[in-house]
Amino acid sequence: MSRCWFPASPNWYLSKAADVNDEGIFAFSAKKLIFLFDVTQQPPVDRGCIAGHMDRVTTVALGVGLKPVLASGGDEHRVCLWDTELRTLVGEHSLHQAAVTCVLIPSIPGNPLVISADDRGFIISWRLGQAGHGDVHSKHCPDVKPITCLSSCPHRPTIIAVGYRDGLVLVLDLQARAVVVARLRGHEDDLQSIAWKPYPGESFGGDIEVEPKACAGMGDGALLATGSRDRTVRLWSLSKEKCIATLKLPFLKRRGKPVNQEASSFQRERIWTSVYWCRNSPTTLISSSFGGELLQWDLSADGKFTSTILGGAAADGQQHTRVVFGLVGFQAEPARELLLSTSMDRDIRCWDLLKPACLWTLPSLGGFVYALTISPVDPGCLAVGVGDCTVRVWDTLAPQDALCVRSLWQGIRSKVTALAWHPNREGCLAFGTDDGKVGIYDVVSNRPPRISNTYHKRTVYALSWGPALHSDTTGDSQWIALYSCGGDGVVIMHNPQQLKSDGINLNNLIQDACDLKQKFAVRSEVSWKPDGKAVALGNEDGSIEVYQVPNLRLVCIIRQHHKLVNALRWHPPLPPGRSETPQSQLLSGMLASGSNNAVIHVHSLRDILSQEGKQDEAVVLVEPYCSLSGHTARITGLDWSPHQPGVLASCSYDGSAQVWDVCSRKSLYNYRGHVGRLMAIAWSHTDPDSVWTGGDDCSLHCWHPSQQEYTKPPKGKKSVEMERKKNVNSKGKGHLASLYDRSETKSPLPEGVEQNWREPCNGTEAGKASAPSSTTDAASGAMFESANFLPPTRPRPELDKRKQDADGWRKRRKPRSNLHLTVLQEQRNVEDLREDCMVLAQMMYNQAGSSTMAQSASRDCIRHGLFVDHDLAQSMIQQEGAFLILNGHHDEQHQLAVWHGDLLKTIQAAADTNQMTDTLVSLAPMVGYRVWVHAVELYVQQLCAQDQPTKAATYLLALHRVHEAIGILRANRLYREAVAVARLRLLPSDPCVGELLTEWALSLEKGGHHPLAAKCYLSCRAPYDAAVAISRKGDVPALQAASRIASITGLGELAAAFALRCAHEMVKRNNWAGAQAALKPHDGLKDHALVFCTQELLHHYLSPMGVLGMSTFEDDTQWNPWVETVSNSDLLDVLIDVFNHHLGVEELNIEKKQKLCSQLAASSQASTGLMTRTQMACAAHGLASAALAQTLSLWEETCRILGDVLCELQEARDFAFAQAVAHLVVPSGKTTLLQLSTRTSSTALSTLEAFYYHGILYTLWWDLARSKNLSVTEVCTSTQHGVVENGPMENGEIKPNPGMEGYTNDALQKLLDEGCQALLVEERAELQALQRKQSLIQERIATVSASVNELSKSELVMSDSTKWKICKSRKIAGEVDCVSETALIPDDQNLEEQEQNTNECSKDHENGGHEFANLVSEELDHELNVPAAVTAENPSQGTGGDDCTEIGEERIEECSAGDCIAVHENAADGCDVLDDLSKLREELADVQPQLDRLLADLKGPFPLVAESCLLLLHIWLLMPSSQAPTQASKLLRLGDRFASEPPFRLAWSNLRSSSFLHSVHDDVFATRSSTE
Repeated sequence: MSRCWFPASPNWYLSKAADVNDEGIFAFSAKKLIFLFDVTQQPPVDRGCIAGHMDRVTTVALGVGLKPVLASGGDEHRVCLWDTELRTLVGEHSLHQAAVTCVLIPSIPGNPLVISADDRGFIISWRLGQAGHGDVHSKHCPDVKPITCLSSCPHRPTIIAVGYRDGLVLVLDLQARAVVVARLRGHEDDLQSIAWKPYPGESFGGDIEVEPKACAGMGDGALLATGSRDRTVRLWSLSKEKCIATLKLPFLKRRGKPVNQEASSFQRERIWTSVYWCRNSPTTLISSSFGGELLQWDLSADGKFTSTILGGAAADGQQHTRVVFGLVGFQAEPARELLLSTSMDRDIRCWDLLKPACLWTLPSLGGFVYALTISPVDPGCLAVGVGDCTVRVWDTLAPQDALCVRSLWQGIRSKVTALAWHPNREGCLAFGTDDGKVGIYDVVSNRPPRISNTYHKRTVYALSWGPALHSDTTGDSQWIALYSCGGDGVVIMHNPQQLKSDGINLNNLIQDACDLKQKFAVRSEVSWKPDGKAVALGNEDGSIEVYQVPNLRLVCIIRQHHKLVNALRWHPPLPPGRSETPQSQLLSGMLASGSNNAVIHVHSLRDILSQEGKQDEAVVLVEPYCSLSGHTARITGLDWSPHQPGVLASCSYDGSAQVWDVCSRKSLYNYRGHVGRLMAIAWSHTDPDSVWTGGDDCSLHCWHPSQQEYTKPPKGKKSVEMERKKNVNSKGKGHLASLYDRSETKSPLPEGVEQNWREPCNGTEAGKASAPSSTTDAASGAMFESANFLPPTRPRPELDKRKQDADGWRKRRKPRSNLHLTVLQEQRNVEDLREDCMVLAQMMYNQAGSSTMAQSASRDCIRHGLFVDHDLAQSMIQQEGAFLILNGHHDEQHQLAVWHGDLLKTIQAAADTNQMTDTLVSLAPMVGYRVWVHAVELYVQQLCAQDQPTKAATYLLALHRVHEAIGILRANRLYREAVAVARLRLLPSDPCVGELLTEWALSLEKGGHHPLAAKCYLSCRAPYDAAVAISRKGDVPALQAASRIASITGLGELAAAFALRCAHEMVKRNNWAGAQAALKPHDGLKDHALVFCTQELLHHYLSPMGVLGMSTFEDDTQWNPWVETVSNSDLLDVLIDVFNHHLGVEELNIEKKQKLCSQLAASSQASTGLMTRTQMACAAHGLASAALAQTLSLWEETCRILGDVLCELQEARDFAFAQAVAHLVVPSGKTTLLQLSTRTSSTALSTLEAFYYHGILYTLWWDLARSKNLSVTEVCTSTQHGVVENGPMENGEIKPNPGMEGYTNDALQKLLDEGCQALLVEERAELQALQRKQSLIQERIATVSASVNELSKSELVMSDSTKWKICKSRKIAGEVDCVSETALIPDDQNLEEQEQNTNECSKDHENGGHEFANLVSEELDHELNVPAAVTAENPSQGTGGDDCTEIGEERIEECSAGDCIAVHENAADGCDVLDDLSKLREELADVQPQLDRLLADLKGPFPLVAESCLLLLHIWLLMPSSQAPTQASKLLRLGDRFASEPPFRLAWSNLRSSSFLHSVHDDVFATRSSTE
């Protein structure tokens, strides 16, 4: 029924993409499909295609046994089992979690066992169970590495070899639960193939024999061959578990240059080593090589294994030309073994290992089939346009090789989307590409294609040959032009003889011929009538325009399609020898069209075209002759049958091809053999029952319509709509029928037409045809009539130019002549040549009575220029040169110029047309040195314009213009080449080298190539820039390299800065050891080393507690050695011990220790101003300073620093972290405090004591809440915003403190009294209250100032009837130049003066009002430029002192009349706002002296009294009423300072309802109530 001649190309870079069984069924994966071929026949026969995978198929394996099964796997993590006869799915599983790389079906009895492996190293054994249910046999992971190949032992199927990407080979025994039998390591790169010796034992059959031993039941052992990317094939002995031989692939020099032995990374990626062990000859091993040759290794020699090319010299032309990926073989006959190879050259070759020789080659396609066309001159020549940037030309009638295919790729850089054979010139093939290029190939010769100088802006969709048209054409043109239509909507006419000339837009020709000024539609298709008398143009809007030549008159407009027209085809003329009938006359004007709306319309234009200008206007057709509905997607191709009239073939995106009978309007046959969309269709010119189709399944099919089981296309979503359109279009026979009343068009074809269509025509069955009869029509008509005749019976010349003689050497080709016109004249028939001889005789011997013919021939310099005289030879050379330039052969024309002696004119002409060549420049010294210099200069300009700066610079170097050459390379950003030239041709002291390196480095930095930029900076002696450049990435390796470079080049400070950044990055990744290693070489970073050490110890202590947001240690944390030796003692003692013994602090004298303390203090202040430090870093900095101060016995300073750290942590609202740190620095509680009290003053110790009691009371609060059975939510709700955000938890409940359960009432009362005494300090409460008051005043100032700013920016309007009081700051009034200082306008002033002043104020507002508003905004910004609060530890940061007094004195006052400026409508409101602002600033100035006094009296930080009061209030609320607190009066008195805050207001209301408050503190309550 059908046959796939060209399948899709097998997938590349896969070890198991192809397989073959003993029955000769060959399977390979191509993209998402699996193709099956019977390779026992020659050529191979298509056995179908399996489509079921949704992603790329990476591996296939055929089963061995009675059941014809195939296993496959792909990138979609799925393994499938297929029936190869029915091509149906038998079973599947998706147990893999990564892409499946290889599958295997060992020859084990029973249901097929499928073994699959993936990229993660998992191996799954799966056997299909009963009733189609799959059962997983086992899942193993011997090593967590990507697996690349699998192979089972042929004589022990349960033993499999597994190859990994790192070169490791594992041999597993599946019967013993995948126990590793052998571990073979020796390859240095990816393992790519595995081959077992086909017979047991470890003997090669010669002198080499390995002593066997017991090997997991392997008997006499086994041998294994592996191929790897490291360019070696290794032979392994399983008994010894080692490599017994290494075969290095030779570097062959058969084609071009050999592969470089030191292969680059790109070349190594292209290396693939496949191996195959011959069954009939165990001493023979087949492997692939670098260039595609297959090597045959002889293993019978004694340790000296040699290789030869498979097939020897006779098979040189049969070898692959690129890398071979797969080698699989089978036993075709008992003594005959066949080998199949797949390669990157997209050929599948079959080798007979007995001869050895290549039996056949199956070409494959690496892209979509976009175009199909059959030569009208050679009906057996089929051209295929493929998306892999090639054109395949297939001689389908080749007697010896059924797959005689030639691949054309030169000059093609993108997909081939359109093809068209020349109608009467053999081997002339036009092609169009996806990038808009149009070219012409001479298929017979080996020359590269000629590319048209005119490109389309988008894809070329259609090509058509037609008569040449010009604006002044008369219809007697003697040459055929090529017309192309592209996605840019333009049809261009190309001159095939002068492709270098610009093409002509067909729309311009139509405008010139018809004198039209209208805008044309966007063109989408072009098709010439076979006789060349009309052209049809399809448009994007669905319309079709038909123009008649020679006057390009628009004769018809077809408006039937509503979408873009994709295909147009004219009915071909009748075959020669067939008589003309009324039916054939009707078909001669048929035009079929297809578009995106899936309907084919056929139009009869014979009567319209036969009127020959009788109509003044174009006929508009709105109804077709017939409509063919059935396809459910866009129509992509049409082709009329050349054998039977009225039979049309179409293809569509619905994946089917359809054959129609146009006259009877019936669908005859439908083909559905493709998998995917169809894009091209062509009817065979030699077999009436053969049609070629191709599509996006990357395959070419040939099918027989008469053998198809379907008659209509498959139904899809548009079936209902198609049926409706069919019913509507079948009501009448068309618009032309109603106009011309041709009743004969209704009659169908004769009864025998269908039968004759299926039978081969006479004369074509044996490949013969009668010669075409000559016609006497016009040149254009005759030319196109001859395009449809069959070729003569002469045999076609051989296309293979690589044929060799018996000695194996290629035959020498005859040199080509430069005198093309002369050679063409010499190839005329014998009669014309004899006549030339007679004319030459008359000319040479001056015979009397010379005829007119002789006089005319004497002027033909081409025929007689070589035989008459100098003048005629000179004319001949000039015409030959003009012909060469016209066809683009400039080098040959330059050679003729040298012969002629006018080289100077040739150089100047080539320079004017930008056609200078290397040959012409090399010949210029023949004229003179100056001419050569001038020629080089012109050529350099041309090369720069053609974007060839490297070549231009080379020619400038020939003139010793080094700086100009460097300038060209520099301007084109070719810095590498420019630096190379500068290094080689300039002095080292030349500044150009440094400028180049600097500019290159800047360019590299912009592109992100920081290491190379650093090399440039180092080369030009800029180490600072080099270190900065290499650190741009900011990761640890980059910073380490930058620090090292700075250190080597003597930039110590810069090296230390990069080392510090590197340490910070390592700390972020918990690499504490690396951070210390980075800081160790730099003595100036000793303070940072101490801080990081402290932070590391804090991290070690606090991580198990959970206060850092982590419950366990990170797995990737890298600790320093001292962490393992520390104990849970006092943190300060641990720090001092580590500082002394590990960081070298003990070796420092007192001065250096004091300097180190100063550095720590300075770095702390600097970091505070630069960035927001984390709490951990803050605590580490303070604790390091405290430990260092303790080593100097500065106990007062130690306590102060510890207090600062704890206060800063509490202000960060992380109480749990602060208490954890307090527990580390005061581990023994009161005992530690007593020890410190003997060494320091009570002032410095008060902060630590307050924190200790604050933590004890905090724990007491949670325990009291638990005793009341309160939930965590109730406890937190009672605090509103709470003292803390969380408390001790255990299983969702409050976790009690075991140390508090034994407290008695007296002890509890004593604890409360001590806590109140330590926490409730009058002076600190007053300080905190003043600070809060200051913050509130600053917030109000900010709000009022914003209102003033808005008023100052509003529109200023002067009123002419009201006097306003204007307020402005004296400072602003003194700075504003545009303020009008005129007095207020008096009441008795006349109207003119009022208007004048009003205009002046308005003008002042326009020119200066905005400036005034800007100054007011700047002043307000200056007023607001104060911190939000004053902290206890740094009072200078707050608003106070001289700054506050100065701002207070600059308050806004009322301005006099002389300070009047333009006013706002709401100026009175503005004055009130300014008064409020002045009062607020006065209040702020009053608060500041009190703050200064308290800050001077109180030294050191302290826990916030407000929070302590709140904590005590909640504790007393939870206590029994019988326990009256003795410090309640003091608590309420201090809390009164913060009564306006919501937490205290709520606590006071709760205290009011408590019984003990009324009984004990009525006086306090009364005082509080009266205050409220």
